[in-house]
Amino acid sequence: MTELSKPQTMLSSTLDTVAGHTQDFTPTKQICEYLNAFHVYGDDKSRFVEAHHYCTHVKENFRQCLIYDSAEKDAKLIGVEYMIPKQIWNTLPDEEKQYWHTHECEVKSGMLIMPRPAGMPNAVWEASETKALEGVVNWYGKTFHFWQVDKGDVLPLGPPKLMKSFTNEFQLPQEILKSRNEKFDVDQAAKKKARTHIKPEIDDTNDKKFWEGEGFTLDFRKVKMK
Repeated sequence: MTELSKPQTMLSSTLDTVAGHTQDFTPTKQICEYLNAFHVYGDDKSRFVEAHHYCTHVKENFRQCLIYDSAEKDAKLIGVEYMIPKQIWNTLPDEEKQYWHTHECEVKSGMLIMPRPAGMPNAVWEASETKALEGVVNWYGKTFHFWQVDKGDVLPLGPPKLMKSFTNEFQLPQEILKSRNEKFDVDQAAKKKARTHIKPEIDDTNDKKFWEGEGFTLDFRKVKMK
C-alpha cells in the first residue's frame, strides 16, 4: 500500500489556511484536557498503543475524547473514548457494562498523566493533575480505535477495535512505559506516591475477566437492507 507521505500542494495549503481562519470550529474548541495513557486491544492483550486523549467535558457527568497516536502536528486520529461516572455506569445493563473499562490502575500507578505544559512549575502542575485524577478514578471509559498504528497500517483498516485498560502496571512492558516517562519528563514513582490517598469506588470485575482471557472483537457482516 502506498505511504501517505505526499506533501500538501500550495493550493491545498492556501485553502486550508483560509478555511481555518473563517469557519467555525466550536465543538473542537471545547477541548479542555489532555491525557496520556496506554490502551490494550480488547481481543489481544499482547497488543497495546500509546493514546493521547484530547477531551471535552460535555456535561458534568459526560466526557468525550479524541484519541491521537501522538501530540505532533501530523498526529493520526486513531479513536474515541467516552467517559461516564460510576453513578451512570451502575445503571447500565450488565451486557453493556462489560464494554467499559476502569481507570483505577492507570491513576493509582501513575500511568495516566496530564502532560505538563512548558514553563509550568512542576509542583503546581502535580497538584492540579492529582486533583483532576481524583475524579477520573471513579469514571468508566468506552473506547474504540479505528486505526491500528501499532501494526504499521497506513490507513484505518478493517472493523473498529474495542480497547480495554490495565489492572497492573507491569502488564505493560516497562521499557515502553520508561520511554513515555522520559519523553514527558515524568517521575512516575513520585506520581504514584502522590496518589496513594485516592480511594477508587468502582467495580473492576469486567477488567479482571478480560485479563483472565475474556476478550471482545467486532466483525462486519453483510445483511439484508431494510
